[in-house]
Amino acid sequence: MKLLKVLFILLLVLLLGFFLKDQILKTTVTIAAEKVMGTRVSLEQFSFRVLNETITLKNLKVYNPPGYPQDPFLDAPLIHVEYVLQDLLARNLHFRKIQISLKELVLVKDKTGKLNVDSLKVAEPKEKKADAAPAEEIPLKIDILELSMGKIILKDYTAGDPPKIQVHDLGYKKQVYKNITSAQQLAALIISEGLRKTALKGAGIYAAGSLLGVGFLPAGAAMFLIKSGTAEGNFDHPFEKVYDSALKTVSKIGVVSAQNPPQGLLQAVVDKHKIEIRISEITPQTTQVRVTARRFGLPRPQQAEIVLIHISDRLK
Repeated sequence: MKLLKVLFILLLVLLLGFFLKDQILKTTVTIAAEKVMGTRVSLEQFSFRVLNETITLKNLKVYNPPGYPQDPFLDAPLIHVEYVLQDLLARNLHFRKIQISLKELVLVKDKTGKLNVDSLKVAEPKEKKADAAPAEEIPLKIDILELSMGKIILKDYTAGDPPKIQVHDLGYKKQVYKNITSAQQLAALIISEGLRKTALKGAGIYAAGSLLGVGFLPAGAAMFLIKSGTAEGNFDHPFEKVYDSALKTVSKIGVVSAQNPPQGLLQAVVDKHKIEIRISEITPQTTQVRVTARRFGLPRPQQAEIVLIHISDRLK
């Protein structure tokens, strides 16, 4: 009996140690990312595997810097890492391959035209004022980076609130990069690629990328689906609140042409597009919103998604 008790305690300690290992590493990674970016970072799950030399990160989110809406601007549902154990034991961060699946990169222009990414610590020039702390550089070696981007969303507040919204759907097309040598370089690369896709110029982030050696840099709550020209999202709010928010949204960004609360129907004209919004209750606390946009009789799914993003912003 004593032996069984000892074995049970040892097993419990091993399991607890295994669990705490991932929790400690998760906290360490989150703190390091916050130092690089200079803003809040959250990470839902961190799994470190020794036998197959892999790391899995789930739902990594980087939030906007101060002065911008406190929402995530970078949302990476999945990051898969293949590391070199021998180098890691020698305290060298060497990764054979990192695969990043980026769901959204949200670029925000404030009323002065300054981009949110230019206020990140990674975008600061190396020559800073004497009273400012320099960005801490974290050396590492990534042999191969595979980056897949879903959507890039631009919210432009230069003309006031609500912002003008543009959506660039990149379709998760994979791009491959080699020989990345610091965490700062990795962050600058990802953000700069997003800017390049939208033909935007963020002076700070481009300058940071150049200084870090990236030679190829160029001069709550809704899951959105796009199908058959319709943007669809589920929100964790009751029907009445969602309908009211949708009505206020289209009243502010367009002109309401028809409304029928009992049927969950709204019609409006937004930026010369005919918009139809259908709102339906899934559960008492979950509501579905389907937005259809047309112009000249043709479906305009991007405009439908823009309206849905406006509704989502109001519900936050």
